[in-house]
Amino acid sequence: MLNIISPELDHQFGGHVHHGASLHPRLAWMLCYEETGSVQEVCRKFGISRKTFYKWLKRYNSSNGDSSSLTDRSRRPHRFPRATPESSVLLLKTLKEQTGYGQRRLKVYLQERYNITISERTIWKILKRLEEGRITQACLQEGANQVSRFQVRLRNNSQEPS
Repeated sequence: MLNIISPELDHQFGGHVHHGASLHPRLAWMLCYEETGSVQEVCRKFGISRKTFYKWLKRYNSSNGDSSSLTDRSRRPHRFPRATPESSVLLLKTLKEQTGYGQRRLKVYLQERYNITISERTIWKILKRLEEGRITQACLQEGANQVSRFQVRLRNNSQEPS
């Protein structure tokens, strides 16, 4: 990591750089490239591939030199096209409260009475999330796409049924 001393660099990068603070490696790549003008030299110096450098250079240039463009982006999907519809989750929640059935009987019940086919495993996962409080009424009202599939489990004993 590089140490920054120059106040010009602090101004150039919108105050993101502090004197004596370490610089993000990708920003150091860009600064080195601006100084040398050689992609090959930057890649050799920092031990990165040209493909990686060009990926970040493209992001950096497309943001007009904004250093925040050099941070990692979320890999979380923007939408979940195969997510169980919130109407089915609400129905499942209601049926579980009314009948007390487990996932096997709920699967059959949903199929026979409502012609809704949801796998036993999916029903189990939805019930588990409901039990853990990860699906709230507010989440259900916002839509099924807002329920995070990538949340960390709240309990260590997250044994799945066989």
